[in-house]
Amino acid sequence: MSYLAKYPQIEVRNNRGHAFDIATAQASHPHKLVIYNPHRLLPTECAFKKYHRSRTAGMIHLIHSAAYFGILQSLVTPVEVAEYLSFREALAERWGDDLSAVSEKAVVGHYLRNLPEERPSSKFVKYADELEQKDKDWDISRIIHLFHERQTTPNSLRETGYKVLQELAKLYRTEMREFKKRFNFSMKKALVDEPCLPHRFSTGGCGFVFIPLRRKDMPHRGNVLMNFTALTKYDQKLDKCIGLTVIAEGDGSWCDVQWCPMEFPWEENPKLQAALNEHYPFRPVSETKIERYGLLDLAE
Repeated sequence: MSYLAKYPQIEVRNNRGHAFDIATAQASHPHKLVIYNPHRLLPTECAFKKYHRSRTAGMIHLIHSAAYFGILQSLVTPVEVAEYLSFREALAERWGDDLSAVSEKAVVGHYLRNLPEERPSSKFVKYADELEQKDKDWDISRIIHLFHERQTTPNSLRETGYKVLQELAKLYRTEMREFKKRFNFSMKKALVDEPCLPHRFSTGGCGFVFIPLRRKDMPHRGNVLMNFTALTKYDQKLDKCIGLTVIAEGDGSWCDVQWCPMEFPWEENPKLQAALNEHYPFRPVSETKIERYGLLDLAE
């Protein structure tokens, strides 16, 4: 903690060789974890201990490495893991050593069911088990893994890429499902070269607009991408929006995707409003509340 606070610049590189200054990260609530492999002589009461309260660092999570791997198998994005740790900390504050009396899997299930007012119990394991058995219709890992190799967006490829990935990493799985549904639909429309209005959704203050294009639109795709992204951002009164165009390439068996992240404060813009009034280019949108993990049918 002292190291992070002391130095004005702390540079780390990812596996692509890109450097980032983590000293500039403004973490409102840093999570402290000790992830360990226990020695066979570790006393049982220590092995079950799930947290430690430090006079200098505050709450520190203690997690067996195998249990931590299980957490990452269930909670697939950084925002889910961070929220889980906050939930786990709240349980420790409220229930104390009762938290250490149950398995980590039960704590994960407790988080999935989102009942912090209830005492930790093994009954919550069933929610973690049910989540493991659910279809992976939310899984966008292939899109993420192929992102850097496949994107052809001109100008500032690195900057554009990380801005997009940063927003994808903030999605919950139900939101990833909505993203994947619209991404795949746009891909299908582009492959058959059919006209199609853009699809949109927004969550957490960021909007997404999916724009399937026909081959004849290729010369104008850059302008179309910028314009539809700006119109979506303005229409939805958002500070952030990510647009993407999908168009069939080559022999028509694959698609090329270009991305456009926009981020700046929303403000009145007569030109954009006039464009929307003259020819509204979007499908109507509605507000929907989605149960995050779809596990309420198991509730007692």
